[in-house]
Amino acid sequence: KTKIILGLIKIASSVEETINEIQMRVDQALNHIDPNRLIAAPDCGLGLLNRDLAKAKLNNLCEAAHSIQ
Repeated sequence: KTKIILGLIKIASSVEETINEIQMRVDQALNHIDPNRLIAAPDCGLGLLNRDLAKAKLNNLCEAAHSIQ
């Protein structure tokens, strides 16, 4: 019943992860946890990135998470 919050995007990096990269991370996690227990999230520290990069990373995270069947 416990939910697992998994950091799927690196906040300590200025590299924007692609949607495909994030989808692969979700798929790997789903090999070990039920999809109903998984909560996709960024690593801690979004406030340390500039606004545009943080929004781009979050948009990719949302799109990747919503695309998982």
